[in-house]
Amino acid sequence: MGQHNLISALSKKPVNKFWKQYFPGNWNIHDRVGVEIDFKKLIFQQVMEKRSRYDPDTSDFTFLLGLLEERGRNALESSLKNNGLQRKHCFDEVRWSLDDAEFSHSLLTWHIATHICFLDDTRKNIGYESTDPNLRMSISLSNYMLYLLVQCPTLLGIELRGRRYTVTTIHLRRLLHGNSNISIRELYTLWFPEAQVRAFFYELLGSPSTILPKIAEVDEGEMSALLDGCMLGLSLQSLETGNGRSDEKKWEMISKVWVEMLMYAATHCGWKEHADALARGGELLTHVCLLMAHLGLCKQCPPELSSQVDARWKGLDGILDALKLFASTSCEILVRFRSLSNPICSLIDGREFINLHLNHSITTKSNHSIILKEWDLFSVDFDALSDAVGTKHHPLYSGGGTECKKCYVAEIEIPRRDLITGYVYYGFGYDSDGDDYKVERTEQLVKEGGGGGVFGCEYEAKVYSLKNDKWKNIEGLPTRLFDIRGKWLKITLF
Repeated sequence: MGQHNLISALSKKPVNKFWKQYFPGNWNIHDRVGVEIDFKKLIFQQVMEKRSRYDPDTSDFTFLLGLLEERGRNALESSLKNNGLQRKHCFDEVRWSLDDAEFSHSLLTWHIATHICFLDDTRKNIGYESTDPNLRMSISLSNYMLYLLVQCPTLLGIELRGRRYTVTTIHLRRLLHGNSNISIRELYTLWFPEAQVRAFFYELLGSPSTILPKIAEVDEGEMSALLDGCMLGLSLQSLETGNGRSDEKKWEMISKVWVEMLMYAATHCGWKEHADALARGGELLTHVCLLMAHLGLCKQCPPELSSQVDARWKGLDGILDALKLFASTSCEILVRFRSLSNPICSLIDGREFINLHLNHSITTKSNHSIILKEWDLFSVDFDALSDAVGTKHHPLYSGGGTECKKCYVAEIEIPRRDLITGYVYYGFGYDSDGDDYKVERTEQLVKEGGGGGVFGCEYEAKVYSLKNDKWKNIEGLPTRLFDIRGKWLKITLF
């Protein structure tokens, strides 16, 4: 997940246009972070909350379009009510940033406000960032949305590439430089220490009546979101609960607003742009869009199609029941099931189902057989302990699952002329680290004529990999060795 932060952008030395032209790269990406499990849960909960308010049987298409147009107002209003955040007319003083502004302007406004709250809370409570997951998710999502605005504006449906962002950074650069008459060309060559940028916002928090007029005086026009972002940040910091100030509930509200803005951007991005993003490695925005479309929250999925989505969910229960049934079925019967249809054949032959069937057999201790060897091979069902049945193939002939793959026999390499082959031991097992079935062969090499006894034998060992279809020598075995089958291998022998 790409990250771009306005404060960090001003603190980095500008990249020369020559380098941007002839050495293209992701100059606007300051960092990349993973999507934590708490972050995934928050997104899923917000999507499901939106889905719970939409019933395809009773709601019309206009209602669906209204849900998709929500870009933070619903999360803001519900959080203010449910979390007890209150102040006279506070909702009316904040909702303008979501309802009355163009989306890119609203995004920049909330990005600046989020980082003002972050700077204030982490300064007053050192270490608070590591204790509040909603704060971390809000900052990550704020930086991600700004990264999309600057690096991938087409994903947000913005034609003018970063125009508002550029004007906002020019506005802040003029304030930090202190000379309002400096040219834009010169401003682009300036960079400011992060401490200086933070000091500006600390001064704003300490004396808003002094700094806000300065910001308004150097205003770059309606395209700049700096003044709106500062005013919103001060409003959010003034929110209180009935028991006094609660930063936890405030950050919970901010994180939900950002997720709703993410959902708005996901559903308003064209499918062509999502496809182009997949060619570059994919974006979180596309995953959210696909999740919402799967649940019927999509303009291309009107109510009559949403009923098919519900039927799909019901059909999923049947598939899960079939998986449970197949997992408890013996391999002989599964081979017969493969002929029922192509989808069932693909399901049974898949690696995931093979692992599911194997784990079920290990957990329930079922589908176990005992292999007996005299001159021929015999198989006995472990549960029934019935009469032994002759088996056509050696157990090493099977590579796991329902398919049979014959393991070719590697030649035994005898290092000296005075040695001949003695006993040959085989072992078969599963390598959980490499997700591979392996055969282990140990050959006993004895001196011709029997001299030296058992303890004077030498050994050669090889391991066959089903995945690579190759035998590999195991080097460095002790010369004097007795019954070492499988002891040095990290596999589970059957």
